[in-house]
Amino acid sequence: MTKKKSRKIYNKGWATVILSTFLIIVAGIIVYSNSFKGPFIFDDKLAILDNTYIHHPWPL
Repeated sequence: MTKKKSRKIYNKGWATVILSTFLIIVAGIIVYSNSFKGPFIFDDKLAILDNTYIHHPWPL
């Protein structure tokens, strides 16, 4: 009987971890959702678009 009880607690812990992770991801998407449509500004062209290390990371 003790084994079954500890197993239920273990499963409940995983459910909490999965739910918490899901909520954090959803909250991050909601918070940054209006910035996804924004244009590249400042040094984004040099730092991201023209950076060969980002486009071809292997071999470094």
